Amino acid sequence: MATYLNLDVVHYICSCKVSKPLCRLYLCKHCFELRCQDCVLPEVDCQYCPNCLDYMSSGEAKVKKNRCSACYDCPSCGHTLSTRATSATLPSPDDPTKQVAQKVYYLLCAFCRWTTRDGGIPDQRAPSVPWRNLAQGAELRQDNSKRLTTLTEAFRQLALKEKAEKERKKIAVRKKSFFSPGLTDRYGLASVALRKKSLANPSHFTPQTVDIPEAQATEDPPDDLDEAYWLPPVPEQSPLAPGLHTRSSLLQRLADPEIQPERSSQLAPISKPVLCKRSLRCRQCDHNLSKPELNPAAPKFKINLCALYNVPEMRLYSVGDGEGGEGDDCCQLTLLLTNPASKPTGVRLRCLDSRLALPDREFSLGPCGDAALDLDDPLAAAGAQSPSSEPDRPDEVAFRGPGRLGLLARLRCARQLAAREGVRLELSYEFRNIVLPSAAAGESVEVRRLTAELLLRPPASSGAAAKA
Repeated sequence: MATYLNLDVVHYICSCKVSKPLCRLYLCKHCFELRCQDCVLPEVDCQYCPNCLDYMSSGEAKVKKNRCSACYDCPSCGHTLSTRATSATLPSPDDPTKQVAQKVYYLLCAFCRWTTRDGGIPDQRAPSVPWRNLAQGAELRQDNSKRLTTLTEAFRQLALKEKAEKERKKIAVRKKSFFSPGLTDRYGLASVALRKKSLANPSHFTPQTVDIPEAQATEDPPDDLDEAYWLPPVPEQSPLAPGLHTRSSLLQRLADPEIQPERSSQLAPISKPVLCKRSLRCRQCDHNLSKPELNPAAPKFKINLCALYNVPEMRLYSVGDGEGGEGDDCCQLTLLLTNPASKPTGVRLRCLDSRLALPDREFSLGPCGDAALDLDDPLAAAGAQSPSSEPDRPDEVAFRGPGRLGLLARLRCARQLAAREGVRLELSYEFRNIVLPSAAAGESVEVRRLTAELLLRPPASSGAAAKA
């Protein structure tokens, strides 16, 4: 959990020279560079309701105004409303004079106990009804919807007209053809002529007038106002006399901008907004960095090149006593290196600003995860360094585990300076890129040596570093 609790201690430098935590970066397997949110292109793959997980296309979501027609949020607290059933005595559909017991439905919030009955909506005989159209102010919502539809159509026609004018200007500046009229159809110039003629007389663009009301100036209050103007007495017949609990809050009004209910009795269920699944592409090579499954209920990813799963992670494990420097006040740091891969890898740390003393050699990290429990692999079972590497020395390595290594370092500058400006490090590691199999050859692994720049900000006081 240290990765999420101490995000500002260790940052990785992106290719755009922006420092971000490792969990917020991506590693492009084609450019072999770290990418942040500013270096990727997001694309909407699908849209779905987070409550019923109903999948909808982009066109359907646009028609529904990015709202789910079957799920609603509480207008009082914002939680999801659930459908409840109860029995009530209602007139029979066959004989209105006869009363029969029937099942009716209403919406209930399990958090604040708000119901549709509080909003003046009667119980319905079917659970799937447009609850929002049954609330108070439905006529005003319909009028506003018609007004917005009229404005949208008017601006759409204006945009089409401007586009047609631009196309007509482009055709007008073209040079005249030197071909004979007999060769017109051969080279496809007849369609161009017909298109030019249609753009010259845009008969399909019917002008539409939109009534825009004039703005009215408000009356400014006088300068010399007494206290009675700002605090008027509340009459006994006023709805404010019993208390302010009958008035809606500012958040409740902003949640329903169509009517902005002033009273609690005017609150209506709010259609739940839909969410989207995005795929991310690298801006430089246009390859996918993240691509989720189209099924809303599937949390897996088809492609997930998060840097946390491909780049060795460095954390600040502990900070020793001392204020820093080369004397007796030397501050000793323990850096934790974790290998996210399922194969052993070699790492090497190097300080770029001479503020941290590090061992000048390469260390081997064992596999992490389930691969570390493979008893058939002696290196994975031991979680130790490779047999070809140098043995660990107690003044360099604090501890070692499966896929983990505690590296000792000494701070050469003051701790306040390191906490304020940071210590720049360079991490060199082995990256195994799996090449897609071809028809001639099978799957192969490409081993590359990559480097990443880090920024370490140790705490200025003792005991502030959280152990991993």
